[in-house]
Amino acid sequence: MPYDSPHFRLEPLAQGVYAALAKPEGWAWSNAGIIDLGGYTLVFDTFFSPAAGEDLRRAAEIVTGRTVTWVVNSGYSLLHIGGNQAFPNATILSTPTARQLMTDRLCALMQVWRKNPTPLLEEVRRDGYAFSDEEQAALDRNLLEMLPGLHVTTPEQTFSGPTALHGSLRSVELRTLEDDPAGRCILTLEDEGILFCGSARLPEQRTMRAIPGRGF
Repeated sequence: MPYDSPHFRLEPLAQGVYAALAKPEGWAWSNAGIIDLGGYTLVFDTFFSPAAGEDLRRAAEIVTGRTVTWVVNSGYSLLHIGGNQAFPNATILSTPTARQLMTDRLCALMQVWRKNPTPLLEEVRRDGYAFSDEEQAALDRNLLEMLPGLHVTTPEQTFSGPTALHGSLRSVELRTLEDDPAGRCILTLEDEGILFCGSARLPEQRTMRAIPGRGF
């Protein structure tokens, strides 16, 4: 294993392409991806917590041999962008809608959650997680420790419609989900037949191996 983290495990999907799959006992809480484009490194989503995001950045640097160039946020949910602050030297991209929701809705919610994390727990449960009493207690403790230092790091760039990013090894295409009020996007690697998406509700891409982000 090229990198060992308490928050996730790396699963090779193709040469230079990895799924970062959340461990039940860690604080990733969603999945992510690492892609070596050749000359550039891309990370898809950054997990739930800054600690997990830090480990993801280190893992990306180790497996690709360079710093991360681009971070793509699949949407605005904290489950998928909580680790953004761990990538200060990368350019973060999202759809305009996702960025606006981060700026307007998520920043306001953070002020509420810092005072009372219960609404955040309830939102996570609505997103499809079933916690045991022990897991819920652990999540409460982690949130109380994490929230004071957690900041909503918004994307520097946005894209609308199909957008390609190219390297010397491969290209990826970013696609928005039509009529999605959350402004979510997917990432496809056509040659490898791989699709990364933040939502467990997968778009119609049946010919591709889909790597969902574990709920939204």
